[in-house]
Amino acid sequence: MEWTDERLEPLTSVELKNLLNNVGTRRAAGRVSTEDADDLCRRIEARMSAVRKARFHSTRPPRPMTFEKRVAIELGGIAEALAKRYDLSPATARNLSVGAKNFKAHNLTAKNGEAKTGGAMKEGKLAIDRYISYRVGESLVSLAFILFKDEPEENARYYVIGTDDVMTEGQRFAELLADKTGYGWSPAFTARMNVACFEESGLATVAYEALIAKLAPALDAKQKI
Repeated sequence: MEWTDERLEPLTSVELKNLLNNVGTRRAAGRVSTEDADDLCRRIEARMSAVRKARFHSTRPPRPMTFEKRVAIELGGIAEALAKRYDLSPATARNLSVGAKNFKAHNLTAKNGEAKTGGAMKEGKLAIDRYISYRVGESLVSLAFILFKDEPEENARYYVIGTDDVMTEGQRFAELLADKTGYGWSPAFTARMNVACFEESGLATVAYEALIAKLAPALDAKQKI
């Protein structure tokens, strides 16, 4: 029998091992040339390796989702829900920002639909900094989940953050950070921001939507999908 790759593919690891031993026996008896035997042995061993890898991947338990990943997905879901009620497209934000100097529209989420990753987290200044944000003109509102560096996970909180022209209540962001160091935000940024802190996402979402409603046009019933 000619052992093509197609004939080798359905064989189990035990069958492949038996075939490999048989090829060795036939080569020793001179019933198959050394060249043909070496080629078949090479292909059998390659197939055995592929079978082992497939078995490993099928039996390996899924990698547990990290705390940060769960939050990123959750915030992405909040952004998706808001986008069904408000026009949060970059094009509309640009139209509403005519005259604003150096305006750059914010995508609400990262490209994968999850929360964006803050620069402070990328630089290792914060343990977790995942957020969604929307900007019109000089006004900015953000819903973030932040865990400061070297703090336990239970200290992580949801933060609704907005420029003081939109978010007129709450604590000054600079005051919140008074006892923090190395967090990564510039004084110019924190000076004009107010913030409200929440332990649960539900109340944070309500507060954030109230800010979104001040900046973005609501979609009418026909546009909501």
